[in-house]
Amino acid sequence: MAEDSTVILSAVTCDRDVETVRHHRNACREFMTRHTEYISAQQQANWYKELDKEFNRLFVLNKIHHGAVVEDIGYGYIRVENGEVLLTGGITSNERGKGYGY
Repeated sequence: MAEDSTVILSAVTCDRDVETVRHHRNACREFMTRHTEYISAQQQANWYKELDKEFNRLFVLNKIHHGAVVEDIGYGYIRVENGEVLLTGGITSNERGKGYGY
């Protein structure tokens, strides 16, 4: 990872963020182990509307360069399932292998 770049998780707060997550999730679906089907914008909007936000957190992964958001490069999803905390997410193919997961 470049010294002057960093990555932060920004909580999803608006419909645009929900669509950004959908875009990245669909782009990463070939690497998923469950629920690998394509998700439409309407399916994602409905899912997010019904999501129990007390036990589920959705994030956009933003690349920051020189203190400014340069681009969104992925997503993260933290959820409680059967009493366990699970983390899933994805990162764009051109940003993989750059050390953001360390």
